[in-house]
Amino acid sequence: MKPARALKGAHDSYVFHGIEALKSNYPRVAPRHHANVKTGSAGSVLWHASYLLVDYLATLRNVTPASQVLELGCGWGLASTFASKRFGARVTAADCNANALRLQNVVSATNRTHVHIRHLSFSDLAEIDLSGFNLLIGFDPCYALSTLPQQLNRMHRCVTQGGVSLVLADRGNDLSFRLGRRTLSWRYRACLTSVSLSFPVIARGCFSYGT
Repeated sequence: MKPARALKGAHDSYVFHGIEALKSNYPRVAPRHHANVKTGSAGSVLWHASYLLVDYLATLRNVTPASQVLELGCGWGLASTFASKRFGARVTAADCNANALRLQNVVSATNRTHVHIRHLSFSDLAEIDLSGFNLLIGFDPCYALSTLPQQLNRMHRCVTQGGVSLVLADRGNDLSFRLGRRTLSWRYRACLTSVSLSFPVIARGCFSYGT
């Protein structure tokens, strides 16, 4: 399916990297999507960076059924569902939006895979025991300049906790490049790489990878 047709038209889903991605008119999605729209919640949007994240995860070769993956800010659950279905990994999807977690359940159930859910956000990192996780993933982690110092500290905790790899995808805004350069690239020799995507949306951004 061409990019312009993937997100438009009467169809309620499309296939992306082997998983069924759901649109807002999918019967089990529509009520939850409308609830998010009414409240102005970020959970009403399927962020372009989530596609960038899935596209990058598809290139990984070191994720196995024994891996424990945590996605922070899972939104509609595209990346968590992909990691569970493609790799058979044990995946926990977390978000501060309860409706987003309900959407995560719908997406994973539609794809006949299981994802654990937790109601929390990036701001809860200080309270989370990451020792059981091998891989921490997320997208669009930084929205405002005022949050940058806190996010830098949270990234510091993630990459200094032994055995945890960190993958963040972003649309490439200035805040995220600063986040990646200062915390991941400069201090921990992690990769900060520009990426682009032509399906199901035309998107450009970056991802950071650190171990």
